Amino acid sequence: MKALVYSKNLCGFCNMAKNLLKMKNVEYEEKNIEEDIEARKELFEKAEKINVTPRTAPQIWLDDKYIGGFNELKAYFDNA
Repeated sequence: MKALVYSKNLCGFCNMAKNLLKMKNVEYEEKNIEEDIEARKELFEKAEKINVTPRTAPQIWLDDKYIGGFNELKAYFDNA
């Protein structure tokens, strides 16, 4: 399993999501949408394809499946 995490600077939920992924031994790639304009464009293009409006950070995909934010990631693992 591999995760893609779109994050922002000074984002507590982003840090909690990355820590949860580490605890679950899930490899992840992080893309900071405040520092990387291309990552921001990529996030909005991916979200548009699945009719999601990213309003908060983080935005997380697991193995190319959209999960959502930290709370949805936690629920995913709690129900796994």
